[in-house]
Amino acid sequence: SLVTLGAPLADSSGPAFRGVAWANQEPPPSTVRCLAVGATGTPGGSSGRLTRDAYSFCVDGGDGTKLDGDGVTPTFSALSLPGAETRVLDGVTHFPWGDVPGAGLVAPDLAKEHRAGKPWYGSPSAMEQWADWLHRA
Repeated sequence: SLVTLGAPLADSSGPAFRGVAWANQEPPPSTVRCLAVGATGTPGGSSGRLTRDAYSFCVDGGDGTKLDGDGVTPTFSALSLPGAETRVLDGVTHFPWGDVPGAGLVAPDLAKEHRAGKPWYGSPSAMEQWADWLHRA
């Protein structure tokens, strides 16, 4: 089984996405169960510079202000694994920003939200929404 949590899976321009384009040349084998998990609740137009720039990086044309996602990866990109089942978690962030020294300098808005209780993909409340998939045959 393969589970992706907020991974940027959609092709985009630029050298950082060459690996994504390479991986997308073929879908995962049909013998591999796949789940692509994305999130909403961190809009690109109102969530700080890191979020806006990260979302813009994931789209041709570079405007991530109208996108929603987990603060790093827009939802559409996180769900772009061919043949995968998908789950969208509302109000979940990409990373435990508030738990890491210096994260407030890199992503002050995301760190503040996490410190205020916003879960990340690995938080128990978020895991309850996707981890059960691993137990299904």
